Amino acid sequence: MATKPTENGEAYLAFVQAHDLSCSYEDPAKLKQSEQLYQRAIDLDPNFALALARYSQLESWMVHDGDRSPERRNKARSLAERALQLQPDLPEAHLALGTSYYYGDNDYDAALKEFEIAQRGLPNDSEVYLAIGAIQRRQGKWAESTAKLEKSATLNPKDTWPLQQLVFNYAMRRDFGAANKTIDRA
Repeated sequence: MATKPTENGEAYLAFVQAHDLSCSYEDPAKLKQSEQLYQRAIDLDPNFALALARYSQLESWMVHDGDRSPERRNKARSLAERALQLQPDLPEAHLALGTSYYYGDNDYDAALKEFEIAQRGLPNDSEVYLAIGAIQRRQGKWAESTAKLEKSATLNPKDTWPLQQLVFNYAMRRDFGAANKTIDRA
């Protein structure tokens, strides 16, 4: 908390605005705006590792959401790698690289390794648990996945995305009572 991610106030403002918009997973216009703001933050401070990492995650999401172009995949990977070059111990950079492996390459083992590194630095971050839980689900580890998604939902109770993923897990396990309770919670 004592470390500032950037000394450039304008870059930080663009970053915060981009980060707020990047949570609008199903609104392409807001995601495009977020992309532009992340780029602005990086233009203002090319060494802003946290902005590079979060921008990488946005690019990886766009790959996952339908733009599987090599350009988008490469951009996501290079942004994460650049963030790690600048700040090798930045947990968000490991989260970004893991997201790139997950969404870009379907390389679950490589993604999990990066997510576990990120989790050590972000032990109370909902997003890390969500990512691990999503991969465990794809690996058929339903109990482990459900536990991670529940932890994610507990850490960030106002975010409906982990709850949505949790409902999916319960429904697939045919635990409709738990699914209905989670829907009510959401």
